[in-house]
Formats: sequence, structure tokens, C-alpha cells
Amino acid sequence: AEKNKEPTMNENEVEKQTLEYLTKFGMNILDTEVSACHVLGKKKIDGTQTVIIRFVSRKTKERVLFYARKKMWGTGVFVNGHLTKKNGQIAKRARELKKAGKLMDTWVRDTKVFIKIAEKQVRVVKNLEELSQF
Repeated sequence: AEKNKEPTMNENEVEKQTLEYLTKFGMNILDTEVSACHVLGKKKIDGTQTVIIRFVSRKTKERVLFYARKKMWGTGVFVNGHLTKKNGQIAKRARELKKAGKLMDTWVRDTKVFIKIAEKQVRVVKNLEELSQF
């Protein structure tokens, strides 16, 4: 037998706990709206673990992402949409440019990276080179 091995929760337990947690923030997600939910990797030193949840519909995913940004800010819990490596790099660079004051704002919606250049000038960035002008 392995030493110090913690008992693991099955997918149903992880899903139930995750949905209960989201309910605390007013996000009432039905189990029928979830196609998969599981823990990723081992617990970190601080005791936290990453949970991956896949929703049946894009609309449910977008609703959860929207409310999580509004209601979970400052709780230490992070809810992120999955980005490709390329879009992750674009989003990171856009955040750096925003922090440096070169962009008014940046955000990700529906796996697309948006930047706000001026008050009424918003566009989708499709490759890293588009950000080199800033």
C-alpha cells in the first residue's frame, strides 16, 4: 500500500461539490447542464486543487464565466475559460499592454481575445503580431 495517499473523490462527488459551491454565488447549475467534471492533478501545497468542468452548452459556460467574474472576485477562486496556447499568449500580451497603459481594456469572451483601443474602438485580436503596434 502507498504511504500518505489521500482518498480521492469520484467524479460524481466532485461534480456535486462544485455545483453546490457555485450555488453559494447564485449560479444555479443543474447536473444535466454538466457533461464532465473532475479534479486535475494533485493537491497543491496550500491544499487547493484544480477542477475541470465541461458544460453541455456554450451558453451555460458563458453564463458561469460571466457570473463568476462578477460574484467570485476576491474570493481566491478562479474560473477561467479554456484558451488555445496561441490565444493564451495573445491574452497575456494584451494584459501586459493594458497594465502598461497602452490599451484601455482587454478581455476574453467565447475564446476570443478582445482589446479596447479607444472609447468606441474594440476589436478581436487573432494573432500576436497585431499587438506589436502598441
